[in-house]
Amino acid sequence: MKVSSISINNGLFLGIILIIFTAVLSYTNPIMFIKSRSFLLSVPFLLILIKAGNEFRRTQGGIATFNEIMNITFFCGLIAVALCTTFEYIHFNFINEGLKDIEKEISLEAIELTKSILSEEMVEKNMQIIKEGDMYSLGQCFSKFLIRLLLPTALFSVLVSLIQKRNKPIIQP
Repeated sequence: MKVSSISINNGLFLGIILIIFTAVLSYTNPIMFIKSRSFLLSVPFLLILIKAGNEFRRTQGGIATFNEIMNITFFCGLIAVALCTTFEYIHFNFINEGLKDIEKEISLEAIELTKSILSEEMVEKNMQIIKEGDMYSLGQCFSKFLIRLLLPTALFSVLVSLIQKRNKPIIQP
């Protein structure tokens, strides 16, 4: 079936791209990677979802509904997010454990900056949670997976579907 093969192929391709980006960026500049990975990884994510939607619409003769493209792009994103989140769990817990410490430091610095907005009690409570918590436990990674299904997977899939849907053929003169 064309639908699943397009989603699977693009999802695997996107997952591999995200894994490579994660590995390369985390070794070249770990601080920049931790601070800006959401933005850096969202660019190829969006591009591959657009590619998957275009491929599907092309196989349908240029006509595709919102639901069809949404299913293709969401399933593509689901595969990629599953691969990337699994890799992050392995990478942060077994391959490059120092990244967890860097992320804790960056998170603590960010909370320090919120002192003027939050009460002292809230700042201390949040700092304690970060100091004691493991941001890459299996449960936390599963939570990240579910959050990533909503943002960016569902959000980008909706945007791509809204832009690419075409219910009527384009009339050519």
